Amino acid sequence: MSENSLWLVPNEEAACAARVWEIAERLWGLGIIPMLDLGEVRSDSGQIGHQGKTHDFFHKRAQEWTASGRPLPKVCPAVFDTAWITCLPHKFLVPASAHQFCDLRCPHCREVVAPTVDSPAGGSFGRTVGAVVRCRRCKSTFPGTEIEFDPLQATWTWFSVCFHDTATCEVPVIEPWVGEVIAVLGESRQFRGWET
Repeated sequence: MSENSLWLVPNEEAACAARVWEIAERLWGLGIIPMLDLGEVRSDSGQIGHQGKTHDFFHKRAQEWTASGRPLPKVCPAVFDTAWITCLPHKFLVPASAHQFCDLRCPHCREVVAPTVDSPAGGSFGRTVGAVVRCRRCKSTFPGTEIEFDPLQATWTWFSVCFHDTATCEVPVIEPWVGEVIAVLGESRQFRGWET
């Protein structure tokens, strides 16, 4: 089974990272209930770690609102499964599945590379700190962030909002709820990806 997902990457990433909780609140007010991935880097393995708990914004806010007697917001009628705000202290690849559908090329010889095969990080390439890729053609090694690709298909970012398993596949798409989210984030780029 595969899922079509939409990523919004704001042009002002640093400003959005500083407003992450405000953005979560404003999305909540729109009826978009976000989960938050606020991972930290674990120095022992170089992999993404978490602060020991899941940032489950929905249950946190639902408990607070229920305790105060406030009714929960009406859920946005948008067609997607889950919404995630990701804000990490290092760049990650958006879409996470970019290696599955767009040409990623060696910056030295322009040969197509497959990070899941050519990087020790394997399948977690796009979320691995300091991933190194080795080109099978020219034998060069280089940081994963130097991989060349079409900037309309993918990007490296520190902040994104993702809507998993969306019903609409057109690119770009500005459905009313997408426009409302962009109004919260500020001008943003849209990326589509397919996850299996």
